[in-house]
Amino acid sequence: MNIINNDPQTVILTDIPPIPEGYVKDARGNLIHQSNISDADKLKDQTVTKILAYAEDLSAQIARFKVHCMDDIDALQAILGEKYNAKMGGAKGNLTITAFDGLSKVTVQNASIMEFGPELQVAKSLFDEILGDLGANIDPGIKALLNTAFQVNKQGKIDRENLFRVKGLTIDHAKWTNFQDAVNDSIRIAATKTYIRIHRRPTTDHTWQAVSIDMARV
Repeated sequence: MNIINNDPQTVILTDIPPIPEGYVKDARGNLIHQSNISDADKLKDQTVTKILAYAEDLSAQIARFKVHCMDDIDALQAILGEKYNAKMGGAKGNLTITAFDGLSKVTVQNASIMEFGPELQVAKSLFDEILGDLGANIDPGIKALLNTAFQVNKQGKIDRENLFRVKGLTIDHAKWTNFQDAVNDSIRIAATKTYIRIHRRPTTDHTWQAVSIDMARV
């Protein structure tokens, strides 16, 4: 094993053998000679490689576009801050900038990525205890709603909307407040994402139409 770097924190291995000319690796890591690869597999490989190259380039362009957008918005806010003698700083909030003719706008939205801590298990235990105590003495409509509290979504995670809807109910039970507190204490803000949305319309009488940068919506 050879190490070619003076930085002790960085190790670069140089004894990995190169792939012999005329061979490629398959998905299992086996070396396959190109003459043993079918024309169909070669065509699929070329197609994926070509699309990937375009996708990576486009992804980089979108990343640069977002940076440029935020730079322009920051510059605008700085100018407005100077006009009103206000110091702009800290996390940027949600805002909408509309063109003078009212036919285009840019919206910046911050969305929190939420996750639940171990207190949620305590909340679940309290919730089950409350349901058991209430038994048949609860309105069927309310019970149906309560039963959605800990349902999971398609991603296998607790459906937050259902849980928060149930948490907002007023239930006549001594431990209901404990359940609500446990849910509140379980909430963690893991990260915050900033979204930039662009809309346009032909006239002010028309509804806004999004300028899509989502390939699935084009």
